[in-house]
Amino acid sequence: MRFLFDFAAYRRRPISRAESCARIAERLRARQALFLHKLKKDVFDNGSSPYLALMRHARCEYGDLEDGVTRDGIEPTLRLLMRNGVYLKSGEFKGREPLERGRLRVAAGPDRLRSPQSAYQLTIFSSGSRGEPTPVLMDLRFVRDCGGAWQLLLEAWGENGWRIADWETPGAGARFRLMKYIGAGKSADAWFSQVDPDGDGTPGIVRWNTRMLRWAGRLTGNPIPMPVHTPLQNPQPILDWFARTVREKRIPLAQTFASSAVALCRMALEKGIDISGGRLLVMGEPITRSRVETIRKAQCVPIPRYGSIETGPIGYGCPMGRHPDDVHLMADHHAVIQAGDDGPAGLPPEALLVTSLHPNSPFTMLNLSMGDQGVIEEARCGCLLESVGWTTHLRDIRSFEKLTSCGVTFLGTEVIQVLEEVLPKRFGGAPTDFQLVENEMEDGRAVLTLVVNPSLGALDDRVIADEFLSAISAGSAVGAVNAQIWRDGGTVRIERRFPTVGRSGKILHFSTAQKQE
Repeated sequence: MRFLFDFAAYRRRPISRAESCARIAERLRARQALFLHKLKKDVFDNGSSPYLALMRHARCEYGDLEDGVTRDGIEPTLRLLMRNGVYLKSGEFKGREPLERGRLRVAAGPDRLRSPQSAYQLTIFSSGSRGEPTPVLMDLRFVRDCGGAWQLLLEAWGENGWRIADWETPGAGARFRLMKYIGAGKSADAWFSQVDPDGDGTPGIVRWNTRMLRWAGRLTGNPIPMPVHTPLQNPQPILDWFARTVREKRIPLAQTFASSAVALCRMALEKGIDISGGRLLVMGEPITRSRVETIRKAQCVPIPRYGSIETGPIGYGCPMGRHPDDVHLMADHHAVIQAGDDGPAGLPPEALLVTSLHPNSPFTMLNLSMGDQGVIEEARCGCLLESVGWTTHLRDIRSFEKLTSCGVTFLGTEVIQVLEEVLPKRFGGAPTDFQLVENEMEDGRAVLTLVVNPSLGALDDRVIADEFLSAISAGSAVGAVNAQIWRDGGTVRIERRFPTVGRSGKILHFSTAQKQE
């Protein structure tokens, strides 16, 4: 009931372009002060914060932090803190692995990392795989500012009355985005779901969240469309919506996963259906050149986005970008550094570490690795996003510890357990007899090949694939939804051959293959 009152007030005051620009400018102007204030309240005044224990272990008091930021700036100070052990890896953040620095042992996990400055008005869940997903408690002030940033993104790409749709799973991401649109004074014209929102296999919490959001929309006079089941292997409903919108001389925009955008455009090309001029705000997977080229063959425009449910948007696509995934860092919301050659063990030099700056961000993040790496650079492009003060660019963003395909993510450590323990127990053989190879077809489609050593004898490929998908989704409602997307899309294929041996002589759990016809 409280959510309905908060939502009613939220929808009555959408953020305008002018207000959004002014708020971004103010946060950038006071960036150092906001950073120090956030750490003072979230860390140094919070006795249960894991970061406070890390700060003490690094012998850093608040006065030391204040002196460093004043003298050197935020990013140099963050690099110094990282080198002294003040950082978190994604497993530590999730509470899936212990937080240890030398002799220090600290209890961590999402519950200890929530920002005490945030009002928890909107509960969504991250895309956890094994175990329960992480509840992300959102402050509507944060969602509203994200909506303002999204509105500026659309303007930078030439928005003029575009029709808006969302095509993903009917869970956390969709709920956050539909609320974000409303915060920007817009509404989704259509909502497509890759999983049947009323299907027998859909977790109850997903169905409940979908219904509650639509009820809230009706009760507050801001109706939210019914989600239309549109599986990845048959994007006909969203294709029809795109084509109809184009015939009406309007421009459709859908936010979806990168490989989903590829599937939509491939079907349009195969059927000769005109969706030219459509925009696809792509996310959730590597945005590669081949995927971008397939989208462009359908005469659509790909717009990259980088972020996560826990962080919110981190970067929005540059319309003048020279790289497929060139995004402007939202520097008023986040600071981002690289691990470098002297960074934490287990992180590659290009690993990205994110620090939250927004006063109402859902989590306190201080040098948090989400498992991604990329390039950070200062570049002048002359676009609108640069003019608001977002001058830092991120590009070539790839995961180094997660398996991501078709908008679905599983932690590498969890998949390794399936490859090394579950499959050998079921089908025989050793841990090195199974390997995953991530392929990208010539048109950008994502395919996962599960390589099985032929020495295991005659096996049914369908049984192997079903066992693999069942194992990686065991114990998690969200994992079950994610595995169903792979199952419906035919993403996992079986190949009987010897696993690939790397140049180091090792048989890696994950490998990559060349593009295929």
